Amino acid sequence: MAKALKRPSEAEIMGSVLLRVMRDHSEDLHNEPWHTGLEIEIWDSVLAGEDGDTKHFYTAHMFRHLATKAGGWWMWDDAQERPVFLPKRLWTKAYGELKRIQAEAAIKPPLGAPDLKV
Repeated sequence: MAKALKRPSEAEIMGSVLLRVMRDHSEDLHNEPWHTGLEIEIWDSVLAGEDGDTKHFYTAHMFRHLATKAGGWWMWDDAQERPVFLPKRLWTKAYGELKRIQAEAAIKPPLGAPDLKV
């Protein structure tokens, strides 16, 4: 007798839909399956969409809805060379860390740049 397949939960289905939409977004805007920093780029627009301060208001709310229903967000994992799903609590922590790293990188002078202390 064949083992019955487990039906996916609504959260699992929405997680799969979210991944597909994120990949489609990357293909449409960047012509690649997963653009570097895609998860941050989209999440930034989700947060901006909360204030209605984005020209992509509908898209931002769609991503927010999918993330809420899925219970998390997809993030690229270099070690696995693929996106992995993070529950909301872990994604929120990872997002904060990624934004901190981005901010630090933005204020560091390029390697070999002269020290311009006045």
